[in-house]
Amino acid sequence: MNRMKPIYAGLLIALLTVVMSGCMNEGDLKRPLDQYLKESYGIKSEDYHFLTWDNNWFEGIEHQTAIEIEKPYVTTVYISMERDTYKVESERVYPELVKGAFINQHPEVLTLSEKMIDQYGFLKKSPTGYHEMKDNFYYYLNVNVGENIKNKLAEDFKKTQKIQTEQLLPAYMKSSENIDEEPDSIRVNFAFYYNTQNRSDAIPSAENLVKDYEKGGVLPQGLYSIGVKTINSSDGGYSVGVDRRNSTVMFRVDSNGAFQDVRVLLPEI
Repeated sequence: MNRMKPIYAGLLIALLTVVMSGCMNEGDLKRPLDQYLKESYGIKSEDYHFLTWDNNWFEGIEHQTAIEIEKPYVTTVYISMERDTYKVESERVYPELVKGAFINQHPEVLTLSEKMIDQYGFLKKSPTGYHEMKDNFYYYLNVNVGENIKNKLAEDFKKTQKIQTEQLLPAYMKSSENIDEEPDSIRVNFAFYYNTQNRSDAIPSAENLVKDYEKGGVLPQGLYSIGVKTINSSDGGYSVGVDRRNSTVMFRVDSNGAFQDVRVLLPEI
């Protein structure tokens, strides 16, 4: 039996070596991310910080991270990084920068949106893991940037470090019947969560929200969508899925502030 002890010790050392090789810290992710953000967008290391990151080495999947960019526009971004090489696998940096610029340059839109959240009883914060990772930074607002124009616009931003939404949004207003098929467009989307937990009242309609935004006169020229999504949320968790009570409206705002091409999308059933 005593002759087996060196074998056990060797196995233990091997196991510890494997475990330690999988250990990592924030610096392991930040160094390659610094390089990626600098080369792709001109964003400096001191201009962003991690909101959260995890070590998924044992699970064999990508590192799920979220960062807050502080300059030139405050925004938050979800980034997936390869588990061994720390190579960026997926990211939405440029669309999130457009979101940050929109918030910075059109605070009156956010003021009206927050007022509508109170008026209709929408959730002030999203309970979903994705939005929580991103610090619930105006969870209801996101921007779609078409695949055909994203790289060019990212290069323009890298050179200038500026996004002027009053010029950018009107320049890319080629709309489509399908919100997911706009490769040459930029669309600003509002999607509010309505909690149905222990509530039996009627679900607010996206069409009513469109009327409120039109009356408010705060949306600059561009393409937009406004949606209301039901969610069943409590302290114990949440569930969200297909609901015929969901509603979405697509439209564009012209240079005079008029709402045009208003289309109500059929909910998924």
